[in-house]
Amino acid sequence: MQEISFEQIRTELMIGVDAINEQNYSKAIISFKKTINYLKESNNTDKELVSSCHYNLGEAYKNSNMFHEAIDSFTSAIEVNPFNQDGYLGLSDCYFLLETIEGLKQVNEILTKCIMYFPDNEIAHLNKGVALFKLGKNSEAYSSLQRASQLGSQESKMYLEIVRKYVNQ
Repeated sequence: MQEISFEQIRTELMIGVDAINEQNYSKAIISFKKTINYLKESNNTDKELVSSCHYNLGEAYKNSNMFHEAIDSFTSAIEVNPFNQDGYLGLSDCYFLLETIEGLKQVNEILTKCIMYFPDNEIAHLNKGVALFKLGKNSEAYSSLQRASQLGSQESKMYLEIVRKYVNQ
């Protein structure tokens, strides 16, 4: 078996990144899968790099509307590196896009964990607030949206106005 060089890994990774930038998601999927295989074959244990490859594969799947595959990839990214902030956001996006009650519950769970590691992530607070509102948990939604607003989220202000009407009933 031929040894995999870091240059081969880097080249394949960049092909995937370029493919995502060109919105050629099928090419990106192939490239990131190949990169992940190269990393395994070469016994590369760089958690940041491995997690990043799984994250990017998840993004390519998500943009191809292959949500279950994306969920698996984002989950792998987080398992390899629990501090992959983007992995939590990508994973929660996929569950949002499933448009189910169970999916919204998953969004809440995922973003709660994300916020535990990254308390100042305004997107996590915003999306958690929206998910909670859709689940009918208006007081919790309001708190999360307030925090997003405090962190600078302009979008949260619109949601706060809507949720405020339900909280004050």
